[in-house]
Parts: sequence; structure tokens; C-alpha cells
Amino acid sequence: MDKEANKNVATRKTALPIVNIPFMSDYKWQYECLQDRLKAPDKYRAIGEDVEATIEHLKKWLTEHATEATQIPA
Repeated sequence: MDKEANKNVATRKTALPIVNIPFMSDYKWQYECLQDRLKAPDKYRAIGEDVEATIEHLKKWLTEHATEATQIPA
């Protein structure tokens, strides 16, 4: 980009929004999914999910990725 084009970008009137999206590791995401299904299985059954199969799948995934467990609660 040349200097003039760069100047136009820097002085334009419309601003890009600043978005603050919290980051969560894949491991923690899967862990939280498992915890939620263990606490409220009926919520997932109500939408047609095979909760038992999902729980087993999540447990298997967490076991296979145990080395990534850096952000789970104690």
C-alpha cells in the first residue's frame, strides 16, 4: 500500500468495532460440555441428543487429550 492509501485508511471516519471474545482451550470446552451433560442430561435429551453416547464420546476425547489439560478447575 502506498503512503496516500495508507493515510486514507488511517483517517477514515468509520471505525472497526473492538471485540473482546474470551478464549477457551479445546480441552476446557470439551470438559465444560461433559460437566453440563452430567449436571443436566434432560436438557440435552429434550433436543434429541443421545446423552449417554455423547458423554462417552467426551470422556474418550478428554482421555486422549489429557496432556492438554492446562485450564480445568482443580
